[in-house]
Amino acid sequence: MYFCRKDMGELASMVYNGDSDQVDAVVVTDGSRVLGLGDLGIGGLGISIGKLDLYVAAGGFHPRRVLPVVLDVGTNNKALRDDPRYLGMREDRLEGEEYFSLIDEFMAAIKLRWPTALVQFEDFQSKHAIKLLMRYKTEYLMFNDDIQGTAATVLAGLYGAMKVRGLEPGDLKNQKFVVAGAGSAGSGVLLTIRNAICRRHGLTMAEASKVFYIIDQDGLISKGRKNLAEMEDLFYDLSSFAVDDQSLEGLSLLDTINMVKPNVLIGLSAVGGLFNKEVLAAMNQNEAPPIIFPLSNPTSRSECTAEEAQEATGGRCIFASGTGFADVTIEGKVVASSQCNNRYIFPGLALGAALGQTGVVTNAMINRAAEALVELIDEEDLARRATFPERADIREISCHLAAKVFQQAVEEGLKVANKEMLESLQHGGEAELKTYIYRKMWYPDYRPLVYLPPGKGE
Repeated sequence: MYFCRKDMGELASMVYNGDSDQVDAVVVTDGSRVLGLGDLGIGGLGISIGKLDLYVAAGGFHPRRVLPVVLDVGTNNKALRDDPRYLGMREDRLEGEEYFSLIDEFMAAIKLRWPTALVQFEDFQSKHAIKLLMRYKTEYLMFNDDIQGTAATVLAGLYGAMKVRGLEPGDLKNQKFVVAGAGSAGSGVLLTIRNAICRRHGLTMAEASKVFYIIDQDGLISKGRKNLAEMEDLFYDLSSFAVDDQSLEGLSLLDTINMVKPNVLIGLSAVGGLFNKEVLAAMNQNEAPPIIFPLSNPTSRSECTAEEAQEATGGRCIFASGTGFADVTIEGKVVASSQCNNRYIFPGLALGAALGQTGVVTNAMINRAAEALVELIDEEDLARRATFPERADIREISCHLAAKVFQQAVEEGLKVANKEMLESLQHGGEAELKTYIYRKMWYPDYRPLVYLPPGKGE
């Protein structure tokens, strides 16, 4: 479906143009920040379609019960506005209260027509993404995959790295993190990791905040950063992560690593090659193998490659990236170059929330999805230093995560609306719950359109 700013006041009527009375999942974008491509205007609709392809293939959603949506609020991409083939509105992007009013009306209209539908926000520019998430997360069954899905996937990868090192998930609290990137993706990742450390592993919020050191284009962020309050429009609660010692303000990435001697280096900067040989070698100062996650997409923006990371660390590092890299062979042994891909998380997270009708998607549900993913890493994965379950079937992963997400919702006391699903959990535990979930998944089993008796087709 397509909506534009001139449709304001009519969205509650327009949703009835949809040809399906049953919609389980909606993926909506305004096309303002498509990964690696920027402002695509209504071209962002392709991303909504692609995400829902994965809902169907990985999560078992029925293809007739998913809805891709684009909101046309203009584009700041001048090349698109000047292109005679561009079908969207040829004006600057809508901003301010009028923009938020349009999204408010859209969310209300979706809930009016399809009250049980889950809504996933996708590829909204950073300055709006966090505000929209905070605006709706306690009122609607919704989440933002760029912020929360990415964060849960990174958290799962870190738990996987702990498992590769023979440690428990709780050992995450003993790590030191250097993070390059202070945008909405970085915000979601750090808030989720901090939440997990506090909720599961016993640190206070203040204690957990001190294990992170955040670098942006101006260097290490301290309490002395002059525009710290303004930066929180992109990075929620950034001030609590900022280093107390103002004399360290602006310290370079390399100098920060040499000072902190971190166990974990995460890249969310979209600056290709930022993790150069000197930076990667500096990560090799600890006895334990370093954990290096260059997560920016596409390949041209990745902070380093898998081969570069292994070469600079003597083949010791535990590696996962946002873009896909080939495995690296070191002394005849294959070391995994895991891909920290949201496909591991969001289909199962969405399935558990939408099928279970949990009402909202809580931080604890997102953390539980990350913890559940690591449970599927097998010994062969560990032997290759894989931080994700690379050999598990994607539908097995989605079912497992959906079950854990639903259990978390029940444990939190959420008023889940799917009583059949609740009864399956209460009567038969996790095994029966998974049987119920598998039974509700859609499978592409097609019958022949024409029956041809044997021997008649010769």
